[in-house]
Amino acid sequence: MKAFQFGRGLHGMVVKGSVGLDIFVLNSLIHFYADCGCLDEAYLVFENMQTRDVVSWNTMMLGFAEGGYEDEALRMFYRMEEENVRPNDVTMMAVLSACGKKFDLEFGRWVHAFIKRNGIRESLILDNAILDMYMKCGSIEDAVRLFDKMEEKDIVSWTTMLVGYARAGNFDAARSILNTMPSQDIAAWNALISAYEQSGKPKEALAVFNELQLVKKAEPDEVLRKTMTSQELCDRRDAAISPIEENHKLEEKRKELF
Repeated sequence: MKAFQFGRGLHGMVVKGSVGLDIFVLNSLIHFYADCGCLDEAYLVFENMQTRDVVSWNTMMLGFAEGGYEDEALRMFYRMEEENVRPNDVTMMAVLSACGKKFDLEFGRWVHAFIKRNGIRESLILDNAILDMYMKCGSIEDAVRLFDKMEEKDIVSWTTMLVGYARAGNFDAARSILNTMPSQDIAAWNALISAYEQSGKPKEALAVFNELQLVKKAEPDEVLRKTMTSQELCDRRDAAISPIEENHKLEEKRKELF
């Protein structure tokens, strides 16, 4: 609340002073309001700007997309095209985010083609955004085709594939992705365990959880701990003891005897 009040005060100073004509300051105000969830105020600043650059458009578009106003974000993109403002990779990430949240595969494919057709600067971050859009829209085939063509992949690329497979109920493929990843971070384990838990598979979730702790020698983070202490898993824990747990218990007994 204090940050918002400070921002409103700063906005008042900007309006009264000559600094109000500074595009950098106005773009920062749009970003500030959007971050606070005050999209009406952000849009008011945007509309009152005498001059806008691509950052102005991108900031407003991202604010709408991340704030749950996907249709408004896409309308901004159409308007941007009408006003002959050349989009960049950040623009396309905002549009892809909106497509994914709307599950609009047809338009998402059009956006992918638009990126290629207009020579938008390709990057790993943009490829990951396209990958995420395809998975959220349920097109595993498009995602796999892009993933296989990507010359560079990072943990986000691999985790996006894992989550997509898990959401589709293809846990064998999700597990294969986890096993194939060059480096496995806690987010990837979180994704697989959460997917099992949300699909009503507590036994499998516990098996992966135990593997994380016993085999990989890694500690779960707070998100994973909350997942594993959900009421459903607690109720079924005794009935869902994994083979890894059983082997661990047998190993402990063997050490005691010998």
